[in-house]
Formats: sequence, structure tokens, C-alpha cells
Amino acid sequence: MDETFQLQTYSSDEVLTASDLNLFFTLQADRYTELNLQTPGFWMPTLELGLGLWRGRYHGMERLWLRWYDATEN
Repeated sequence: MDETFQLQTYSSDEVLTASDLNLFFTLQADRYTELNLQTPGFWMPTLELGLGLWRGRYHGMERLWLRWYDATEN
């Protein structure tokens, strides 16, 4: 049996680059529509979380990271 799982907001599961973070979609009625983002990040008020890009060093690797952030951008 197939089940339907409708997320309120989603992003592509392809390998992300800085420009790809603008590919977010939101559920409106029964259809997903693309959100036009002006910044490389997206705040989700129902989750009280954001998803964005951060350039920095983590575990010895310097690169652009996809990361969650809170209302204070931590």
C-alpha cells in the first residue's frame, strides 16, 4: 500500500550549491509552488528553524556547508 506524505516545505535532494538553495517549494492547497528566495537561506516559522549556507571550517575541512540555524542564526 502506498502512502502519501505531504511536506509543508521541501528542497531538492540533488547536490546543493549556493545557487541551488534558492530551490525551495511550499505546499499551497494541494500543489507545491516554488519560492523565490533572495538570500541563501530559508526560515521555516512552523519549525522555528532555518536552513542556510555557511562557509567555514568543520572537522578540518574548509568549504560551504548546508546547516540548520535558529532564530538568532546559531
